[in-house]
Amino acid sequence: MGTITPERIVELWPPLSQEARQKIAEIAEGDSSKDVPLELSDEEERLLARARDDFKHGRALDADEYHAEMSAFMQRLAAKSTS
Repeated sequence: MGTITPERIVELWPPLSQEARQKIAEIAEGDSSKDVPLELSDEEERLLARARDDFKHGRALDADEYHAEMSAFMQRLAAKSTS
């Protein structure tokens, strides 16, 4: 079964009975309120721990710092490719 998009649900909605619509609404409301725990691999857990440590020790960039560093990096690459 593929992913059901909101557009597909809207497309299927009109012919459904009121009972079917109610069941769908109950399922959606029930699932949206659940706090489903993430199931992470060992590697994902390790990377998440490293990211938390990076933030804790100031080894993270805000958006402006990232864009400045990326722009400088791209300019260096462009300069190398033309030399």
